[in-house]
Amino acid sequence: MKRDEDTRPSGRLTGTKLKELIQAVIRDSYDDAWSDEELLAEPQGDELPPSIDEGKYGVKPDTYPKVIAILNQLEPEQRERVFRRFGRYSMEHLLQHINRVKKATDPKSDI
Repeated sequence: MKRDEDTRPSGRLTGTKLKELIQAVIRDSYDDAWSDEELLAEPQGDELPPSIDEGKYGVKPDTYPKVIAILNQLEPEQRERVFRRFGRYSMEHLLQHINRVKKATDPKSDI
């Protein structure tokens, strides 16, 4: 955005100041949308897109077996910690969670 430092709120943010800031953001967005500047994602000249064989974040598929081999070398507790860090949980954890949800929704059922 092209706003100057003086448009930042100082002290208490009032309704009038908030309205001015919102209008400034809208103006900047409008100016950016109609500017003649090239977008950073546009190819330069005859530039080709990255090859399809590269995975997400530029990691090549032949790296995956190495990662799996390293994960298999970890102790079960260490592996669980790694997976938990990235939001992945074991099948056992999933089944325990489903069991708790079922019990919470139907307390009379024996699972």
